This record gives sequence, structure tokens and C-alpha cells, in this order.
Amino acid sequence: MYGAYREIRRKFRKAGILPPKQKGKNIAKSSEQSAEVNYFAGFYECLVDPDREKYNDIIVGARWKDTTEARLDILIKTESRRFVITPEIYVESFECLKDQSCMSMLESDFESIVDKLVAANKIKKDSRKEKFFELHWPDLSKKFMKVIKDARGAEIAAFKLENDHLLQAKNNIHDGILSLFALPLYLLSNNKSYSKTEVAEAFFLHVEDVADLDNRIASHKETLETYSVPLQLFVVLVGPIDKISNSYVVFNNFKKAYSSPYKAIETCFKCHVALRSWPTICEHVWLFIQLILFDLPANKSLHFVLKSHACAKNLILKLSEE
Repeated sequence: MYGAYREIRRKFRKAGILPPKQKGKNIAKSSEQSAEVNYFAGFYECLVDPDREKYNDIIVGARWKDTTEARLDILIKTESRRFVITPEIYVESFECLKDQSCMSMLESDFESIVDKLVAANKIKKDSRKEKFFELHWPDLSKKFMKVIKDARGAEIAAFKLENDHLLQAKNNIHDGILSLFALPLYLLSNNKSYSKTEVAEAFFLHVEDVADLDNRIASHKETLETYSVPLQLFVVLVGPIDKISNSYVVFNNFKKAYSSPYKAIETCFKCHVALRSWPTICEHVWLFIQLILFDLPANKSLHFVLKSHACAKNLILKLSEE
């Protein structure tokens, strides 16, 4: 871990995010050179300095934007078909990703990533559908719940039995939220190491009683560790399934509230893209979200989901036929 940390710091120096090391014969010989080094250090040091109190959010945000291309290039750099830097090391390298502004900075990176893909014609400009998820998912979910009613499997059967009163509600008013809970129970992953129930648990945390929120988040982090999810970035939905009262994204010991479950899931997706951090256990569920949001297949960008999962593509096809 320490060796990888040193390596990324070396790459940050090479990319210009950190000032060059000054030692021995390399120490600046003139006051002019020294001033230049100090200015350089001050310009970007706000991103890595543990003493965050010295910098206001405006300065940090501006510097974060300045280094976007260099940082993201390092994050997706590969050698011998393997990524040089893990998302965990990347996050550990930036103190500014350890406070409450972290998610807004990751969303900024996401926009830069997508803009670059649009410029390269990998994503069509008119196919960006972030608003689609929040505004139109409830309509799409009606098609999905028709699929669910005919679906088989122990997990889906248990889900339908437990939520039968909601499934029978007039005008299918609960289909939007029910479909989010049913999605990971329906999709069949290539990874047989985890049950669908475990996949659903990893996709987002559901806490019925807000009084249990902090304890459940703490225990959920431990659960994710057992699922080999080292970078813990996840959604929390609070309240009974038909009365979700709060929606959060949790990352680095901070939780940020969002206006709806859809907005929280969309934001979590964007942060995963910015960090190239797809949890293997529920990667196929995120691929489905990726296809819905951007119509971007797997393996088209090193930041997005790379592995193809037939279950996600098959569900998209099935929904188009409804």
C-alpha cells in the first residue's frame, strides 16, 4: 500500500499536481527559483495538505478543476493490462476527498469525463439522459414491474410475497420505488459467488427506522468489506419501502442528502465513474443504470463499467418490447 502511495505521488509530481522534490543538488539555488517552487506548492497543495482549514472551498474547487485531465489520466493509466493506481490509493492521496465537498468534486470530474466522451463521439450529445432517470424512471418502472410479475426465482417470489399489498396498489403508484428494490433481485450476474439477496444489499442500504441510521451504516461498511468492496461508496434509503423519507450517498464517512432515491442513485453512479470504482458484486446492476442513462455499452471507456453482463442488455431489450 505504501509503495503504491509513493508511486502515485511520483506520478502527481510528473503531471504537475505536486511540486517536484527539492533535495541535495536539486534544491533551488536562487530566491527566484525558491519563490517559484513555493508558489507551485501553494497552488496545488490545497488538494493534498492534511490541514484543510487553511484553504477555502472556492480555492480547492478551482485547483481541483485545474488538475482534472492530469488526475484522471493517472487514474486510468494501465501497464500490462492492469491499472497502475487503485481507486482506494487515489482517494487516499487527496485530502480534499475526505471532507463534505468530495461528492461535488467527483461530480465535476464526471462531467469532464462525459464531455470528453462526447467530443470523441463515444457518447452522442443528445443521449445524455441523467434527467431521464429521475423524471421518467417511474414510467419505465411500470414496464419493469410487468416483467417482475411474470418472473420466477426464490428471491423474486419472496419479494412479491412481502410487498404484495404494494404491488396491488391502485394505479401502480409504488412501481417506481419497488422496481429499484426488485432490480438486483431480477438480474442474474455472471458472478456466482454472491446470492441475489447479497447483490441487493450491496447495491444500496435500506434503513426503515431513521433512529437506526448511523448504526446500520456502520454495520453496512463491515458487510461491504466481507463482499470485497474496499472503496465504500453507496446509497442509503430511509423509511418504509412505500414511504422513503430520506435518500443519501455515503462516501468517506460523509453522507449527503438528495431529493429522491433516483437522484441519490444517479449521483452515486457518477461518483463511481469519476473514481473508476465498480464493486464487483453489483457491477451488473450499475451496468444496467449505465445503459439507461447513456446507452453506453461496457468496455467503451475505462471509467465506466468495463465488463459486459448479458443480463443487463437482455433486460433493456425486454423493456423495449413491453
